[in-house]
Amino acid sequence: MMIGRLTSRQWPIGSASLSRWRDPFALVILICVLLAVPARAVAAEYTVNSTGDQVDQTVGSAGCKTAVGTCTLRAAIEESNATPFFEDEGNIIKFQFGTFDGELSGTIELGSTLPTITRKVRIEGSPRPLQCESDYFGVPGPCTGIDGPAGGTAFRVSAPSVQLIGFAISNAKTAAEAVDGPGLWMWNDWIGLKLDGTAGPVETGAFIDQNSNGADFGGYYSLPRDIFANVTGAALDLDGTDNTTVRGNGFGVMPDGATPAPNGTNIRIADAATGENRTARANWIGERLNEETLATPICDGGCNVIAAAEGPGIDLGGNGGGEPATGSTRVFGNYIGLDAFGQPLPNEAAGVRAGGSIGTTIGGPTAGDRNLIDGGTFGILAGPTGGQLRVQGNWIGLNPSGTGTQEPPSQGGIAITGGSDVEVFENRLSMLTGTALEIAAYESLVERNVIGESVTDARLPGGAVGIHLPKTCGWCASLADNAILGATKYGVWIEGSGARLFGNRIEGSGEAGVNVEEPGLFAGVTGAMIGGNTAADENTISGSGGPAIRMVENNVFSTVYNQVLRNHGSGNVGPFIALVNGANGDIQPPSFVSSGEAGASGEAEPGAVVRVFRKANSSAGEIESFLAEAVADESGSWTVIYPSPISAGTMVAANQASEEFGSSEYALATTAPEPEESSSGGGGGANGGIAISQPPAGDETPPQTFILRGPPRKSRARTAKFEFGSDEAGSSFECKLDHRPRRPCRSPLTLRRLRVGRHVFEVWAVDLAGNRDKSPMKYRFRVPPGH
Repeated sequence: MMIGRLTSRQWPIGSASLSRWRDPFALVILICVLLAVPARAVAAEYTVNSTGDQVDQTVGSAGCKTAVGTCTLRAAIEESNATPFFEDEGNIIKFQFGTFDGELSGTIELGSTLPTITRKVRIEGSPRPLQCESDYFGVPGPCTGIDGPAGGTAFRVSAPSVQLIGFAISNAKTAAEAVDGPGLWMWNDWIGLKLDGTAGPVETGAFIDQNSNGADFGGYYSLPRDIFANVTGAALDLDGTDNTTVRGNGFGVMPDGATPAPNGTNIRIADAATGENRTARANWIGERLNEETLATPICDGGCNVIAAAEGPGIDLGGNGGGEPATGSTRVFGNYIGLDAFGQPLPNEAAGVRAGGSIGTTIGGPTAGDRNLIDGGTFGILAGPTGGQLRVQGNWIGLNPSGTGTQEPPSQGGIAITGGSDVEVFENRLSMLTGTALEIAAYESLVERNVIGESVTDARLPGGAVGIHLPKTCGWCASLADNAILGATKYGVWIEGSGARLFGNRIEGSGEAGVNVEEPGLFAGVTGAMIGGNTAADENTISGSGGPAIRMVENNVFSTVYNQVLRNHGSGNVGPFIALVNGANGDIQPPSFVSSGEAGASGEAEPGAVVRVFRKANSSAGEIESFLAEAVADESGSWTVIYPSPISAGTMVAANQASEEFGSSEYALATTAPEPEESSSGGGGGANGGIAISQPPAGDETPPQTFILRGPPRKSRARTAKFEFGSDEAGSSFECKLDHRPRRPCRSPLTLRRLRVGRHVFEVWAVDLAGNRDKSPMKYRFRVPPGH
């Protein structure tokens, strides 16, 4: 019977293609090799020759023989359980070829669960190395069918090292379960399918309990895979078991590797709810793939196809019952949400739901460890509890070659909603909408991830937000050396306090490159540090549709103490730093008193760190490179000397960072040429000591105004004293406070009887030729309530 969609592609078996097993010469060679291996002693061997379900006539005395003279599977298991065996091999149950040759007629219909297997045995529904060529596109597979029992379990194992090989198990409640049965090995089995490839749904595919460690599903080298399809619950359910290995299998697909056959959940791993040995430890899903396997887009070798689930592809969080897996679990080298040929076949929920699991590793340090994850709501979803999670080297939303977007998750690429001790390294993500990476786990490291870029450096969609640190992420995360490209809203969105951002490349954000804002009413953002004190720590923020860095105050509790250190970038539409609604205590930029080729000086908050940068152009959203920094003295004066002189006419920018409020926006100035020495000694007085020359006749150049000194930014004093100057000798001044009219004034100026609240003082210089400074110098300060 031909079902599904016809394809000329072949899904290899392990690391060998199907065509190898169709070559008679290759088959003869393999049989000869196997025959050359010295035989191991076994206690008994039974051959099933009937599709009946009768019991053994006399267990333990006359061999496998029913009342009608046949050997059924039920009778063979009864005899094997009663027969001693040598520990090196165990008993063998074989099936008569011809009666069981992969045709639907070779199906055993069970009326009840088979006898519990209590002795070591290898049950070969498809004898090694023979596989039966099914009607399903000629795909080699099982030779023997097991149908039913309805509402019961087909195989129940309570003995060590049992092998179940080459069965198509359908229409049972549970296909196989191991209870006190360590070392179960299943390969070349179809679960939820009949021999002809038609559906025979089961409720649970394989269940392994906490006392059945060391199970193995699928195989390695040239062994054929297991197929789990049409399972309404968990296809593979590991309940507190340890050291299980799952390699080279197909979950949620037909044996062709491409036609969907959805399960409820593909793989579930959880701690057992009760009893001893509850913790699920050291279970491996997949294996490290070699270079030959990685060179093709086919899921080969130990790669599992984990696709088309109606829930999560892999559930480690106890979502299907039980407790989160608190032992180590490793998920690596798989296709999650893709078919065997790398085409999208998403799981409906998360690709990997890590939940509150502990000690989980998803991916790994080499290319062979990476999982490819497509579609679903999230690629990887972890939290709100759990910890010691490592997510490394995975590709989410990309095609198998890494050159383009395929089917990104709908809500988030990697979402860590809580827990602690999380490392997210070297993943590559593409998102159409939603957030590429969200982190809210304490003590998190987020490093060297690439969002919105292919392996060939082509731009891919970066989602609405590249990296989001939500308000629950308090003092939790360091973001270092990530590439965050093409987010339609924010490159990085910080809602939680204490974030650290350094060495990141943030490009092409639709709005702010970095947005520091918690939009709730009763929370502010504090303690963020953006950039660092070395060139390697500088963030590059370019091409933003708004400010490079935007901080917003809109809460009862203030957004303050956020530091912007060394960063650079260009092409940002807004200013490089924008403080909105008085964020960071409405701290004002430092003022320039002088800006020369050798250095600059000015006024700032006492004790504030003033950083001066070179600009390549006059754009407010551009910072080219760091020049120098200084700490303002107790009177607020600062001076920097550049490592080497800069050319006259170069624009510079300076911001200040105080312990009380955080970092300010940038003040801008143009580098003036160094003054020529003269016997008159230059200026003095109202110009604040800046060396000047007399303005030439016909002067039309407006002067620059400087505020040399002002009151504390926050003081209960009702008076405020200002000193100001100009870069042109003989200038006069006009001053304005708040909304009062502009009036002539002289330096120093004392303002009296100030009201409680915020104030803005403005001053304009007017030179001897009558040119007025086009933009006043502004100084913001506040008089809080008090006596």
